[in-house]
Amino acid sequence: MDDQADDTPAAPSARIPVVLRMPATPESLTVARQVATGVARAAGMTGEKVEDVKVAVTEACTNAVRHAYGSGEPGSVTLAAWVDGGLLHLSVRDRGEGFSPESAIQAGVGLLTIRALARDVGVRSHGASGTEVTMSFALSADA
Repeated sequence: MDDQADDTPAAPSARIPVVLRMPATPESLTVARQVATGVARAAGMTGEKVEDVKVAVTEACTNAVRHAYGSGEPGSVTLAAWVDGGLLHLSVRDRGEGFSPESAIQAGVGLLTIRALARDVGVRSHGASGTEVTMSFALSADA
């Protein structure tokens, strides 16, 4: 089975222009921020909207780096971004242990921050094969 195929976000009709798979290490956070910023700007976002995307992606990737894998266990994080329906959609997926929906509701500051910044947020646990955080941001003020 191809692990990379499972990293594709749940966006069946959307075109996915960017998929980045990186090690689940703190050093990857900078790369994730840069890619998210570049995609947001390419989609037409400016100013504070770009900053919101950058902060939300950083929080989601940080959660994956800190919580998805056991101590010393290698892992990866996949960031996907696409534009559809006047929205910039992003997905951050790990292949770690996953968690229950109840723990997502009681989550720490990271998910609360993402929920405050994004228009729509979803958190799905794939059981023993990871967690996916999806978020959407309006490209324009009237979207």
